[in-house]
Amino acid sequence: MEAKLAVKRRQETGKNEMNRLRSAGNVPGNVIYEGNSIMISFAKANIQKLVQTGLRQSTVIDMDIDGSQQSKVVVKEMQRHPVTGDIVHVDFYRLTPGKKLTLSVPVRPQGVAIGIKNGGAMEQFYGSVKIRTTPEFLKETIDVDVTNLDVGQGVRLSMLPVPKEWEIRLEGDPMILKCSRSRMTVEGPETAAATAEGAAAGAAAAPAAAAAAPAKKTTDKK
Repeated sequence: MEAKLAVKRRQETGKNEMNRLRSAGNVPGNVIYEGNSIMISFAKANIQKLVQTGLRQSTVIDMDIDGSQQSKVVVKEMQRHPVTGDIVHVDFYRLTPGKKLTLSVPVRPQGVAIGIKNGGAMEQFYGSVKIRTTPEFLKETIDVDVTNLDVGQGVRLSMLPVPKEWEIRLEGDPMILKCSRSRMTVEGPETAAATAEGAAAGAAAAPAAAAAAPAKKTTDKK
């Protein structure tokens, strides 16, 4: 996604000043780089718009600071209000060419697997993968073509289409996603349908059987 954000430098610090800033419809934040930081603020509506259009930790944002300084940044940390869920603070990390950074990149299945058409169910065990790379090789998402996956087949970490320059921060070679067997694929459509019909017939017959059963004879003791 193409992401842009206009921000202003700020001097305000302290709880009261931050509350006044938020009451005016703005969000405080910082731009962190090489051990330094710039205090900034920006319109809450603008960051919410980015979130609604799919902002991720791996999304590169073109940031305009005071209309005079251009920087490419990614979201380092986003804080929300515990009750309302409103964004209350955002830290950004400024990208420096050639300097590595560590972040999580989402894994996105693409297409409809053959196994799904055959009654299977797609399971995703890792929604994202933590990687380390330089900005030049950063990708916003890891898109995986799953159209040829049949029931019982999956995609392991080593099979992901990622740049060779990436350092993957995940141990071993775990299964990332898999087209698993569902009840339909284990029993077969006919068996599953027969089982369902049998259960329904049994449930319907139960009241009739209860009504037809002879009443239990009781003897009063005198």
